[in-house]
Amino acid sequence: MSIDLLLIDPPLSMTKRYGHFAICGGKSFQTGLACIAAVARRDGFKVRILDMGVTDLNDDELGKYLDDCRPRIVGLTAPTIAISDAARVAGIAKRTLPGVLTVIGGPHISCAPEATIKRYSEFDVGVIGEGEITMLELLHLSNPSKDRFAEINGLIWKKGNEVSLSQRRELIKDLDWLPLPAVDLFPDLKSSYIPPYFSVKRTPAVTVMTTRGCPGQCTFCTNEIHGRVIRQYSLDYLFEYIYLLTKKYGIKEFQINDDTFTVNRKRVMAFCQRLIDEKIDLTWSCLSRVTGVTPEMLELMKQAGCWQICYGIESGDQAILDSLLKSIKLEQVYKTTEMTKKAGIGMKGYFMMGMPRETHETLKKTIDLALELPLDDMAFTIFTPYPGSPAYRDIHRFGTFAEDWDAMTTLNATFVAEGFTREELIRINQSTYRRFYFRPRIILSYLKRMTGARFIIIMAKGMYGLLSTLFIKRKYFEAKNQLSH
Repeated sequence: MSIDLLLIDPPLSMTKRYGHFAICGGKSFQTGLACIAAVARRDGFKVRILDMGVTDLNDDELGKYLDDCRPRIVGLTAPTIAISDAARVAGIAKRTLPGVLTVIGGPHISCAPEATIKRYSEFDVGVIGEGEITMLELLHLSNPSKDRFAEINGLIWKKGNEVSLSQRRELIKDLDWLPLPAVDLFPDLKSSYIPPYFSVKRTPAVTVMTTRGCPGQCTFCTNEIHGRVIRQYSLDYLFEYIYLLTKKYGIKEFQINDDTFTVNRKRVMAFCQRLIDEKIDLTWSCLSRVTGVTPEMLELMKQAGCWQICYGIESGDQAILDSLLKSIKLEQVYKTTEMTKKAGIGMKGYFMMGMPRETHETLKKTIDLALELPLDDMAFTIFTPYPGSPAYRDIHRFGTFAEDWDAMTTLNATFVAEGFTREELIRINQSTYRRFYFRPRIILSYLKRMTGARFIIIMAKGMYGLLSTLFIKRKYFEAKNQLSH
């Protein structure tokens, strides 16, 4: 059987993604691939999705799978850490089907297009930015050769030794133009996917997006795919999707992964009121800026099933926050966390360590703040200057940076700020996790969340992962990923 398009989420091991927190890690389906597949299928193209993080295929089995479905185009997605994995899969596709067109999309190619297309000959073409329309136009080409790539906006390719770029693709203005994501093309949602173990209250749980774009200027972030303009799905669209996931697939919890979910307070209030009015059995969590909520909004979010809000706090030092262009004040952090606690909603705080201009004094302020605030969960990551972020451009001014794409997670300390050592950053990171989680209040909060056998197993795995990370002496990284500074 021949198909038009095979979309692949390449294999990325839990160890590579989460390090020694691997047992606590989770797996979510790629909404971006689901949206591309839905658009292509609406135009009559035959599409499959292969999630290699769930479907465990070795190279021979992958070759047989490719030979069975014989796609015209193989599209892959990858963050920075998985780009080499995507290239390996594209190489297998090339060897199995010499005439196939291999297309790479996703965060990394959008942030480092020229360096990526030069490094990996396995990719024929890269998609920069949102991929739905770009991929659809590639499918409509009867002969998608390099001579015709210039006809399509949003592409990068190499011909000989020269790299070519077509015009920038405009963002999709009306998100309701998109069909519902083609989640039916993934393995069973209930059994195959679960967010990281420490971030759920009920299962089965999935991640969803209700908006695209973020107007923030944070120096550590990139917005090369969805841009700075916020675009929103209508509530009618969202609730059609919610009913699909809850009624057909039995989903009980959503993680709303919008960067700016609470920025439109009127929309959030309407969303919550509709969840209440329609009596949907759903718990959910979301991300928010500390400047994005009010007491009235928090009260309604609680009534509508919101059990946790994740706040990007980053640092306990105001000068560091200002240097990151966070546009928040520490006074707002204290005020918002107290408001959220009063509303009865749990909180997770995101913090970073080892930023440019970090000192031992500023880092102590961050750790003290993380322990002082009424948080229930914490992510304490090591600053990583990803390609495409403002911080990446002049990072060598502030320390040493080993730019190994395969090692660029927020746990590997690829960047070591001046005045620190890599070993010191890792030691402080582990110590802070121990100090935060092994407190009676935090342990008790997790015990209260243990409802049902599956959740007890989840929590046990998570606790084992945390304990092994903190107390078992093991090498931090495989030899091939060792970094020097």
